[in-house]
Amino acid sequence: MGILTGVSWIYMIANELVNLLAAMGAVFGISESILGLTVLAWGNSVGDAVSNITMARYGFPRMSIAACLAAPLFNLAVSVGLSMIVNTLHQNPFPLENSGTITLSVAEIALAGVLHLIVVPLQKWKISKAYGIWCCVLYLIYGFAIVQDLGIIDV
Repeated sequence: MGILTGVSWIYMIANELVNLLAAMGAVFGISESILGLTVLAWGNSVGDAVSNITMARYGFPRMSIAACLAAPLFNLAVSVGLSMIVNTLHQNPFPLENSGTITLSVAEIALAGVLHLIVVPLQKWKISKAYGIWCCVLYLIYGFAIVQDLGIIDV
């Protein structure tokens, strides 16, 4: 019963946070896509990042890397899967607007996955500081492309 109560509280708090973000977006004129790609994504990932960095610092790099790869996989497979099941219960099929933002996001996820699959084995399963910097640069390029696609900046 305790687990169900905890999950219920998390669910209610998460709903309120999403509603708060949507309201802030409406007040300040920020699109839902930008809120999802920045504030919500960063807020969702900060705890993972802190725990993964801590694990690596305390001598558990394999656990840290496994968590870095498993958390997004879980989010993509289970969270998206369950979200679509719930949405299709109310509206079948669920219409998903094919925008440049979604295409760029899928392309970046695929590029990062292929990059990890190729580069890490080529480095004999040793991850260097340069590779970490490259991963951060890849995310910055992705963020810039999304902001440009949404028309926030014009280059």
